[in-house]
Amino acid sequence: MVLQGIKVIDTTRWAFGPFCATCLSDMGADVIKVEDPESGDGVRYVHKTRDLPLGTSNPMVELLNRGKRGLAVRLDKEQGREILYRLIKTADVFMTAQRPRSQKKLGIDYETLRRINPRIIYAVCGAWGEKGPLRDKPAWDGSAFARSGLMYILQDKSGYPPVCPPGMGDLVASISMAYGITMALFHRERTGKGQKVDVSLLGSMITVMEALCLQVSLTTDKDYPQYDSNKPGNPLNFTYRTKDNRWILLNMHHTDKFWHVFCEAVDITQYENDKRFSDHITRCEHSLELKAILDEAFLKKDLAQWVDIFEKTDLVWAPIQTLKEAWNDPQVVENEFVVSYTDPITKKERKTPGAPFKLSEIKPEINFATPELGQHTEEILVELGYSWKEIESLKHEKIIA
Repeated sequence: MVLQGIKVIDTTRWAFGPFCATCLSDMGADVIKVEDPESGDGVRYVHKTRDLPLGTSNPMVELLNRGKRGLAVRLDKEQGREILYRLIKTADVFMTAQRPRSQKKLGIDYETLRRINPRIIYAVCGAWGEKGPLRDKPAWDGSAFARSGLMYILQDKSGYPPVCPPGMGDLVASISMAYGITMALFHRERTGKGQKVDVSLLGSMITVMEALCLQVSLTTDKDYPQYDSNKPGNPLNFTYRTKDNRWILLNMHHTDKFWHVFCEAVDITQYENDKRFSDHITRCEHSLELKAILDEAFLKKDLAQWVDIFEKTDLVWAPIQTLKEAWNDPQVVENEFVVSYTDPITKKERKTPGAPFKLSEIKPEINFATPELGQHTEEILVELGYSWKEIESLKHEKIIA
């Protein structure tokens, strides 16, 4: 595997940092997940909340922490930090989600760790970025979803702002961090120098999820227009309800080359040469009239019938699918955007999201062995040169578990 021989120390929690480390593990890195011996990673207990319908199982732990080794150690104690410092001497990447103030207080800030290992890649999985008035403030990804302007862009003028799906921003930021870490490793390969990689939830929202809309705003000095379900700017880039109360998305930004085929597909050929809809500009100018025609037309057939019709064309569209429909979609299955694996405990087949990228010569090897809290603590300490007497002493003093 391409990252074989790379050791990653992951002290992050919940979703952002842990999923990034999992992505690195999928590509061969040796990832050591560091947790507090008593509290552990909060995601271990998320199935006990009311926010996610997980039942008694916790597949989120597997998604976010598969393929790692588990070390339980208290970093707020000197003896615990000494264990971390020994690890740093042998590591390539250190990942933290601590805010700048806490990094320094715990003695795990970049300046401290780089003195121990100048080649270390120090990855900060932050909330707001390491500069500015919010640098030491907490956040979940929904907070960045709101502050970045993305929630405003997605808000329908006639409704409430949309709720951020759990972890969406975290996982986007994770991919951004994985990219930053691999770039830093490549730079180190050429120069021998380590460095800090700073990726924040806010930055990922702005530079990845809304960059196109933000660029329009930066150029025009105006807010990007919100979606208005009552008045589409372009009726062929809009959603329509079908006979069976499902929805279909039309996604044609430039409509002239699609218009004649579209009229035949939707069976509105009587409007094909209507002066109100003679070209893209006039269609947009008469959007409410065309929307009313299309509202009526799409209500004549079920979604499945429309799918059958549109699949025979080269129009740009998509059915609005449920999650279950999405992961069973042949396009998703054949491209391995969702992959199957055997549960290591129940031995039953299960599914999980696959890697979003495809390499012709390298295939991620997804290791689904998710460590129990502190599962590999003794193994890792022995590797670091600790004697069994020292390990027993650390256990007795509750520095490790």
